[in-house]
Amino acid sequence: MISDENDEEDPYDAEAMDMEGYHPHQQDQPDYPTSFMSTGSWAHDIHAALADMPASPSNLIELRRASVGRNRLSRIDELRDVDIDWKYIYWQRHLLEKNWRDGKFTPRTFSGHQEAIYCLQFDDDKIVSGSRDDSIKVWDMQTGKCRTTLTGHHGSVLCLQYNSNHIVSGSSDSTIIVWDIRTGRALRTLMGHTESVLNLRFDDEHIVSCSKDTTVKIWRTADGKLLHTLRGHKAAVNAVQYGNGVVVSASGDRSIKIWDMATGQIKKSLMGHTRGIACIQFDGHTIVSGSSDKTIKVWDAHSGQNTLTITGHGDLVRTLQFDDVRIVSGSYDETLKVWDRKTGQQVLELKCGGGHTSRVFKLQFDVARVVSCSQDQRIIVWDFSTDVDTRFFL
Repeated sequence: MISDENDEEDPYDAEAMDMEGYHPHQQDQPDYPTSFMSTGSWAHDIHAALADMPASPSNLIELRRASVGRNRLSRIDELRDVDIDWKYIYWQRHLLEKNWRDGKFTPRTFSGHQEAIYCLQFDDDKIVSGSRDDSIKVWDMQTGKCRTTLTGHHGSVLCLQYNSNHIVSGSSDSTIIVWDIRTGRALRTLMGHTESVLNLRFDDEHIVSCSKDTTVKIWRTADGKLLHTLRGHKAAVNAVQYGNGVVVSASGDRSIKIWDMATGQIKKSLMGHTRGIACIQFDGHTIVSGSSDKTIKVWDAHSGQNTLTITGHGDLVRTLQFDDVRIVSGSYDETLKVWDRKTGQQVLELKCGGGHTSRVFKLQFDVARVVSCSQDQRIIVWDFSTDVDTRFFL
């Protein structure tokens, strides 16, 4: 599901994109798992807390409220009557970061799709995945068993996102389906794209989608009404993100475009990749992109400047995610790599005896895990919490 204006059609992804590059999330777009703030911020908060605050449950709660997403607060509230050992918590975080540095992880494999798995999202309870077998599966994170399978698309499920109420999915059948996450029932189908829907993001107000038809579309979440169609790319639009009033899109035409979400006007076009762009993440200030030119680029969204270029993958960079500390990327070279966010130096490569045996299509990570899926029909959870008490982190 990548498209490159000059490349041969990808035999696995031909139905979804034509890329020199293919293919999102963070705060405004909860595609990535909700977790701590960056490691650096967390460590700074803990140091400050150790120095300035009494080790009381109420203070722990306030710090944790500043460090995790709102969906974690019910667990935090359960700690009100627990005596907290701050040094113990800090030490456990230190051990967790050491596991990341040392490459100490335990892989777990989830199998059940009948063809390549193109997309996923996860939280502590579940993984939701979409496949070339036209289905969406919901997996139990703890047991690895499939809880339910959603069918309704008439083509590969190329992209998805969920929240507490809905799953929204896009397909090579050119449609978007909104599902009730509890019942698995399809609530509505959005029709408007004329070719494969390659990527999408949504929140309570908007669904933003992009397609092989070279357009980006903005829909109203409540009723599926099409609000805007953004035109300007010259090849398939492989990835889209939005936040802070702008939409960011990436295409097989080698460009990243920043659009005013209200007017649909192009504010900036970023050029620098030498082949099509497969994936992006945008956090409101920084854009990180991966391309079939085998590189990862970091951009300042305000100035449009390319501030860092990372090399090391041997093939198209299909998927990535970043936080303040690290960038994690997955490639058609069958590997996942962890990079230092500031220097661009490779910290770790995830490819062991239990690793993927074919192209990596999608990954996400949180403070303790990377979850990835592949053409090899498997989901792998790379768990870095070995010998670590993660009760305060997950």
